[in-house]
Amino acid sequence: MDSFKRLALFTLLLLSFGPTAMLALQVSAIGGYPDTLFFASLLLLYALILARSAGETPLTQQQRPRILSFAGWSLVAGLALWSDPLLIPYVVLSGWLLWRFCRREMSRPVVLWMLFCFILPLIPAVIYNFTVPLNLSTFAFLGAAFWVHGTTLEIAPPLVRIAGMLFVALPRTTGANVLGCNPHSSVWPLFPPQNASAAACTIENGLWGAVFIILLIITAVLAYKSYRPLKRAMRLQPWTQEQRREMAGYFAQLMLVGSTLLILIVYTSSSSAGLDPWGSTRYLTTVLIALPSVLWPIWRAGTNIKRKLLANGVKALRAALLLVVFLSFTLGWVQTLNFIPAARDAERREADFIHTLLDRGISHIYTDYWTCDRIVFESTERIICSVVDEQLRPGVNRYTPYAAIVNADSHASWVFPLGSAQARVFEQNMQKSGETNPSFTRDGYVIYLPITHSTGGQYKSSWPKMSRRIAEDREEKNFFL
Repeated sequence: MDSFKRLALFTLLLLSFGPTAMLALQVSAIGGYPDTLFFASLLLLYALILARSAGETPLTQQQRPRILSFAGWSLVAGLALWSDPLLIPYVVLSGWLLWRFCRREMSRPVVLWMLFCFILPLIPAVIYNFTVPLNLSTFAFLGAAFWVHGTTLEIAPPLVRIAGMLFVALPRTTGANVLGCNPHSSVWPLFPPQNASAAACTIENGLWGAVFIILLIITAVLAYKSYRPLKRAMRLQPWTQEQRREMAGYFAQLMLVGSTLLILIVYTSSSSAGLDPWGSTRYLTTVLIALPSVLWPIWRAGTNIKRKLLANGVKALRAALLLVVFLSFTLGWVQTLNFIPAARDAERREADFIHTLLDRGISHIYTDYWTCDRIVFESTERIICSVVDEQLRPGVNRYTPYAAIVNADSHASWVFPLGSAQARVFEQNMQKSGETNPSFTRDGYVIYLPITHSTGGQYKSSWPKMSRRIAEDREEKNFFL
């Protein structure tokens, strides 16, 4: 038990540090990704606690606290799915853990209570999905199997997806990418490497990702080897309470590893793993909760070796590997600290930019995906935006009423990062139309204002054939999330 406690303490120490790619997702207001860590951990822990204390007979009305505890797990499962569909593997496998050890307690009333509590948090999502078009529904996340570039759907080849997961996304999520390199999206694809530095990064991150998966599998094998004899013994005589707790622990470890591997498989099946592994790293956030299971084979290495010389050699190797992991996390943390001055400067520029827009009376804008939500959030909705893609067609709006508000305003401006694809296309459209919109640049952005024409003392705004196209395209184009 002391070994488990020491591993738990070491894991907490590691997770107190970490590189920017890992820490940013835990503090950013973007899509609820910190929530997935909370719910994934809670689902498995909650199910394990119930499994370790399971009884052999159906629950009765006199056992209300136990019934409420089952209903509580279902409520957490429903909230988890409402929060993010990425948690489906954790809901399913923690549910399997619960069923494996607690099914004899689940009388019909208990199952009905669990079903009610599971559905309750999902009612708003069900109502929403029945009142919006399919392309705006929750089911649109299935479109993650594709990657939308303008009007083109691109499907990445399987080997490219695997490479994106193994060499980029998984290492970035789990604390790597600081061991002498930090590959950027400009060097993708990694094969063939563009230079010696890119080759070193490819090798280092590939080893990190491969070892992570191998250790996961080793953990699963060890847990199953410990679980199987206990399962066989159960057929000969009833479980003791101690055996039940021990079996539940091993089975929970299998469910944790299984959930993590399922997340990796689902991620690798999406084209975002191959086309933009840097931007889609956030989909692997929950992999972090498997860190203790990944470290466990290293942590216990050499404990059962009788030959002293060999045991000492294995323990030295174990210490070296753990040191590499610790240095990776701590160096990443130091790297993050070095980014703070630049981040604060960027924050000040963003605040100045928002004040510039508001001072000029610009409250409705068309812009790119990543700028849009950030500007709305930081301006506390004093500026409302609608997303356009690289061809200035309607993009993915996470809150669709924003798009309707902006589209109804004929005086809405267009705001793009300097040098972006949207800015280039806008310039090309102005050249084709023969009309030039007044514009100015500020803090890394170019702002295009509407053209005003004098008509009998009144001024009317117009755009070079772009606002009309936005209105028309929005009615007929489907977009996957």
